[in-house]
Amino acid sequence: MNPTWLLVGAVYALAVWLARRAGMRELRWRIAALFYLLVLIFMFRPMTQQFVNVPVDFIQSLPPWTHVTRNHDVWNRELNDVVLQIVPWAHQAREAWRSGHLPLWNQLAGSGYPLLANGQSSAFSVVRLLALPLPLGYAMTAEAAMKLLMAMTFTFLYCRRRYEELPSAFAAVVFGFSTFLVVWLHFPLVTVAVFLPAVMLQIDLLIERRTFGRFCFAAFLWAAMLFGGHPETVSHIFFLALLYVGWRAGVSPASRRASSPGGTAARDVPRLAGGTPVLLLTLTGAMVVAALIASPFLATFGEAVTKSKRYQELKVSPNLIGYYSDFPSQVILLQPFFYGEVPFEKAWGPEGAESITGFVGVIGVASWLGVFLWALINRRWRSIELFFALATLLILGIILAWPVVAAAFHK
Repeated sequence: MNPTWLLVGAVYALAVWLARRAGMRELRWRIAALFYLLVLIFMFRPMTQQFVNVPVDFIQSLPPWTHVTRNHDVWNRELNDVVLQIVPWAHQAREAWRSGHLPLWNQLAGSGYPLLANGQSSAFSVVRLLALPLPLGYAMTAEAAMKLLMAMTFTFLYCRRRYEELPSAFAAVVFGFSTFLVVWLHFPLVTVAVFLPAVMLQIDLLIERRTFGRFCFAAFLWAAMLFGGHPETVSHIFFLALLYVGWRAGVSPASRRASSPGGTAARDVPRLAGGTPVLLLTLTGAMVVAALIASPFLATFGEAVTKSKRYQELKVSPNLIGYYSDFPSQVILLQPFFYGEVPFEKAWGPEGAESITGFVGVIGVASWLGVFLWALINRRWRSIELFFALATLLILGIILAWPVVAAAFHK
């Protein structure tokens, strides 16, 4: 029997119960049940049957396995890193924990290789630790399911502070099943990225009122992101959080009631309590505590990163700014299958995992335009909606390598 659905359901039910006990009554059980049901439907076979959603068929195309089997068909070559790196490192970290040892060193890679310092092993990740009771194949599914649930739940809680239940649930599903999260679901970058709405939520909570519980939530949140194993994504979230804090503190400090872009009544935006310096001091303190909690990873990572091959390569040849920013790649932002439907046919353009995960589609563009026009027509210059509309432009400029925006970000 595959108990993945049962473990994920039990862990999520406990998390919802604790959230409600902490005062987040907006997260009703029916909403939690909806999110769990959507994840269960989306991953029904790997969560309930003798099936894994890791592309292990890629191994059949590599020696020595290619010489002992006649079946060399590979369904999806784009995600080969999952079976060649992510899963083996996860296995090493899991086996260390299950045998009562710290996952410090991978003795099975050549003459030995750092394991904990290799962030992508995600040795201290929350989802990795929660999935330890399951076998490796089922554990990868459980981790993926918990990531989707976290993404939807935190998005709902953040949106629910301003909007009604239905639009908040809709936003949660849109983010949870976005192309970025789904394509990179087994990668540590998504283990970190699912916490983005939680970061916005904890900033709002600290703006509204600073308590010891909310401070602890912020500290453990950033520690969980650091333990997720992808410092680059943590830095990207920090960049967005800094912009959000600046907007809330400098542009949108007042409490008010206003209509939302959808026409429904929006909730009050909490007034900045205590002033900007106190807020910044609180957030800085939370991050310092988070760094102390995550020091087992940060210390080993800091020692190993300068000795890595990748670090030395970047010193000689830095990454080019504007990767996938040419016009053919821009087309995929609107239509991900414009250059072919991979893996069913060979693509005749930049149809790869990296390029299609920025897909937003015509509806997404229309929604952004609607929010932007709503803010301009109604003169909501300080609204959070206008912030996200402007932040979208900024992020698009970084992705498409607009001269001033991209250069400033990469510096």
